[in-house]
Amino acid sequence: DASADAGVDALRILNHTPSYDSYQETYKEVGLRWGLMRQFPFTETRLLAVGYEGSHHFGSTRGAFLGTSSDRSEHSALLAYTHALTPQLVMQPYYRFLYTWYTQGASRNDYLNSVGLSLSYYFSSWCSARFFVAYDLKESDNPLVADYRKFDGGAGLNLTFRF
Repeated sequence: DASADAGVDALRILNHTPSYDSYQETYKEVGLRWGLMRQFPFTETRLLAVGYEGSHHFGSTRGAFLGTSSDRSEHSALLAYTHALTPQLVMQPYYRFLYTWYTQGASRNDYLNSVGLSLSYYFSSWCSARFFVAYDLKESDNPLVADYRKFDGGAGLNLTFRF
């Protein structure tokens, strides 16, 4: 089973400093995105998904960095394994690599490796709970950009409405 997608995203961030009466635009961007995903089922309860997603963002920052550009291209590869342990409980470990190339000004390359695990429990076709842990390792070839390691965990309740 394979799928492809494409789209356009827009983002605008406003700042309300010094008061809530006035808002100033601090960042805006338009992004073009495209992707491919292929799923390889092993059994009815197990499958492997391999994907690629690319995007290009045309962005600009205002305020303290008056008029600086945030144009960048991103390329991401994903490998995810899904295993239905029971009809209600689904486990999904994954690995994702994201490469970001900032194209304007001082060119920069960022590398993000992410590994994680989620467990989803489906109470019904419209209600489920999700628990996850994830570890990220980000590195940049620009010495002014901080590298980091991050561990996250969380939970959520999902409600699905179809109409």
